[in-house]
Amino acid sequence: MKSLKTKVLSAGFFVFTLCIGLHFQGLEAKADTAAGEETTVLTATTISTNKTIKIPKKQVTTSSQKTYSRGFSGGSTIASGSTGKLVQYAFNFLGRPYVYGANGPRAFDCSGFSSYVYRQFGVSLPRTAADQSGVGAAVSKSNLRAGDLVFFNTAGYVSHVGIYIGDGQFIHASSGSKCVTVSELSSSYYTRTYVGGRRILN
Repeated sequence: MKSLKTKVLSAGFFVFTLCIGLHFQGLEAKADTAAGEETTVLTATTISTNKTIKIPKKQVTTSSQKTYSRGFSGGSTIASGSTGKLVQYAFNFLGRPYVYGANGPRAFDCSGFSSYVYRQFGVSLPRTAADQSGVGAAVSKSNLRAGDLVFFNTAGYVSHVGIYIGDGQFIHASSGSKCVTVSELSSSYYTRTYVGGRRILN
């Protein structure tokens, strides 16, 4: 009898564990970018990448210009003032989950993320990536600077947006990685789908 109870309890625990696993697998977010998106994934607790991800870290300098160390090895100067602060603020949300239609701060979709970050700096952006692509001033890819918005045609129209952080990288809420992450503009997917940049803050 004791052996039978042990087997029943073990079977019950297995089913409970299986259900919990299936429940969390079912929480995948609705995609807003095409399948096959190439991303570099950063989450709140793990790093899964074979690339160097450069994260701004504020440093004290003797000049009035603000300089940020941008990487695990070496560093570079990015925009000072509002744009530099905006980029650093955006990095506070690395690893937050991607959820279609979410406006933050616990979860975001791509345009929800960009509009949320900009709103903290007194700028109200339209809600969708397509509408955001019509604000500010157009800027060429070669002249992008930290804080600019970058746009992608992933669904036959402008359907994805991120915030450029410098050094050919941008931060965005990605349906491919299912979180706020950093990606390379030079990846084949984003090179293929890139449609332009817009400067919101000067």
